[in-house]
Amino acid sequence: MKKFLLAACFISALLLNAEEIFSPKRSADWDGRPALTNEGIFQKKQSSRLISMKSFDVSPDCEYTLSGEFRLVNSTKSKPFFFGFIPRLANGTRIEQKHFRQRVNTTLGEVTEDAKANSREIKIKNAKNYPVAMPGIFAAFNAKADNSDLPNFDIIPIKNIKSENNNATITLQIPLKKDIKKGTLIRLQCLGADFVYVGSSGKILSDQWKTFSGKIKFDGNGHRWFPGTQKANIVMLGGTADGIVEFRNIKVSAEKIK
Repeated sequence: MKKFLLAACFISALLLNAEEIFSPKRSADWDGRPALTNEGIFQKKQSSRLISMKSFDVSPDCEYTLSGEFRLVNSTKSKPFFFGFIPRLANGTRIEQKHFRQRVNTTLGEVTEDAKANSREIKIKNAKNYPVAMPGIFAAFNAKADNSDLPNFDIIPIKNIKSENNNATITLQIPLKKDIKKGTLIRLQCLGADFVYVGSSGKILSDQWKTFSGKIKFDGNGHRWFPGTQKANIVMLGGTADGIVEFRNIKVSAEKIK
């Protein structure tokens, strides 16, 4: 009995420590202005995407929980449903995976010759495992070995790469906007999922209310914030091809990490 009471007290303490910090209540709280019933139920049409108009501050000292309830109405063609966050800088700039995600098994390349603005070719060394050509690959300039440059927005899409003995010539899709000096480090960065799907990453909805939730923080296992995240918006998309997604009780809570 004592063990049960101790466990109950511990759970109660955790719940008290978790603070609700964000909860859209009005149609105007979403960019798509979804319909809102008298019962407080939002209605999202088909596969339209909704983004919360306001963002909330993200702290490295907290773990965040996103939750909400969803169901389908008048739907015969369900589609994967996505529910999560859009990470942003403090100034609102969106952070995407191309701003930090390093191409797997590649190394930081080092520029071996000065490259002038408006040129499209860069010669580098230490180009280990660089692919020949692939869509969605970017050259990120002034990279740092300790990743302190991330998120790195100084990127240009790559057209193709010619490699030989760990040396490479990178051809860019667009010209350089500025001079690149010999010795500059370059990281190959690539595309990934648009957002952080904490609550649902492709789950299927039904005509019954279902709660989706998930947790996120900067370190550890599970969902993690993109590097540099200081703000975030809620986002949802998909769910049905011909009906309505109803949702309610959308909220974000934060709990101090001990």
